[in-house]
Amino acid sequence: MKAGAALAAGTVVLASLLTAGPAAPRATAPAAAQPREQLTLGVLRRDGILIPFAAYDGNWVLPWPVSVRNLELPITLDAVPKKWWGGEPAVRWTLWPAAPGATPAPVALAAPMAVLVGHEKRLGIRTDFATAEAAPPPFEFPYPKEGLAIAGDVKVEPIAGVSKRVAAWRELTTSLQAEIQEAEEKALVRIRSATRWSHPFSREERRAVSAELEAWYTSVLEQPGFGISYIEAVKKYPAREDDEGCGLETFINGWVHSNSRTPQPKADLTAQIVYCDRNGVSYMLPLGRLTLKNRTHWVFQISSWEREWYSVVEATPGRVRYVAEYFAGGRVRPF
Repeated sequence: MKAGAALAAGTVVLASLLTAGPAAPRATAPAAAQPREQLTLGVLRRDGILIPFAAYDGNWVLPWPVSVRNLELPITLDAVPKKWWGGEPAVRWTLWPAAPGATPAPVALAAPMAVLVGHEKRLGIRTDFATAEAAPPPFEFPYPKEGLAIAGDVKVEPIAGVSKRVAAWRELTTSLQAEIQEAEEKALVRIRSATRWSHPFSREERRAVSAELEAWYTSVLEQPGFGISYIEAVKKYPAREDDEGCGLETFINGWVHSNSRTPQPKADLTAQIVYCDRNGVSYMLPLGRLTLKNRTHWVFQISSWEREWYSVVEATPGRVRYVAEYFAGGRVRPF
């Protein structure tokens, strides 16, 4: 299978996930064809606490406080400054669950409250959301999320995860072999220049190790014939005697652009050289896809054992632009 066919297969999987079976309830969600001028986005945790993080009124802003340090906390919703909402107070909220096939539902806000995110406190809002599952203890990190909550008239579509059972799953890393090797070599150059450390496996030995795909998220773009994907993959090296059973790995992640008129996809990948415990590696949790001004936007969480971010990107053919990035907290400072 050629590279273009592999990406095309991913688009087929996407179409089936959006239109068939469990995804059908999404189509019944109450939403207007065009979004309101103002939107407010938040992430809803499993314990029913909402963390607002971004607002949109034609432009993206991050008006919600990042830290509660030296901040006079409001005790009622009416006491929340209007500027923290990015404009008019966000009153009517809808939860768009991250779970496949789940139906959107209204969420009512109750009162502001301080919430622990890792080792840091953030300002959240208690809601009427209740889950049938037992909520984890507040110190769990990253804390489980229920989905994306939005105040405003916009429809949220799911970001599809490609199944490991399709042939394209096995073919994608092969089609991106050159880009994966380039990302790994760039990571090693950065390490050598900073620490003089060299990889114990030679370049030829590294090239012989294939990357294994671990996650693949994908969607079509508003422009016909174009698609965008985000992948996470790993190259695993045998543990050496002094590795104590935990060998080196190269973790690869990044964006892949597909075009029905071009057989070879375009990839923008980065790599991290880590051990098998993957300390410092971050993973994506897709939250939803929006269409604003005829452009596709992905909303997602990026989290590691240490940090948690909420992000919005604008995807156009051949380009991904980060338009909102909110540091949600963690066990260490963001930088």
